[in-house]
Amino acid sequence: MGSEMCIRDSNGEKYIESSLIKVVNYLKLLGVEGEIIIVDDGSRDNTFEKAKKTLESRGFIVIKKDEKYDPNHPPGIVISQNPFPFSMVKKGRRVYLIISAGERLTVVPDLTKSSEREASLKILASHLELGEKYYEYSSFFPEGVVFKQSIASGVKVNKGSKIDITISLGPEPNEIIVPDVKGYILEKAVEIIKKSGLTVGKISYSVENELLPNTVLGQSIASGTVVNSNDTINLIISKIDTTIKE
Repeated sequence: MGSEMCIRDSNGEKYIESSLIKVVNYLKLLGVEGEIIIVDDGSRDNTFEKAKKTLESRGFIVIKKDEKYDPNHPPGIVISQNPFPFSMVKKGRRVYLIISAGERLTVVPDLTKSSEREASLKILASHLELGEKYYEYSSFFPEGVVFKQSIASGVKVNKGSKIDITISLGPEPNEIIVPDVKGYILEKAVEIIKKSGLTVGKISYSVENELLPNTVLGQSIASGTVVNSNDTINLIISKIDTTIKE
């Protein structure tokens, strides 16, 4: 008399061997000839190679049916199978496994020669994120045109990766006039200073409970002053006194 037995297992690679030994000994005690079939359930602690070894050692023919993009599982993890988990099947039955190919990659677009806005739209359309924006003088690229990107076009990366861009300020002028950034939020003030060909230096804070946090209160070089390119402007930024109790 023959018998087929299936053992339910989930994330159990640490104890599956001892469980199998107990089942084998039990079948021998009953004097029953049988088959013990382990159908891997696609647990996260088993890769395709682990599943293949387990099944082949028990007489199965393992076929890698397909790979499927899955952002929730790293490459190599079993995410689906046929027969279904815990099915009772005959020895020699083919087991089809669908393996995670990891997260689908996206191709970095060519951002050079695009305007800042166009580059931002291309990045979003490619399911990427805009990282840092840098500004440099260029005698070749017109003002406002992107001429550098942190990851080369054509490279495949994970969705959500950040791409930094460098935007031309046009030819370097003989002199630069310091912009007025007082009253701006810090992020915008930094952008204005960089677009002027200057550098943001030390940022210090002063308590101003009547203003929004990170509002520019002062700058180290007065607006309208003529300076050299890449000169540094320090900023004083507002903050709220968190020690005040209501």
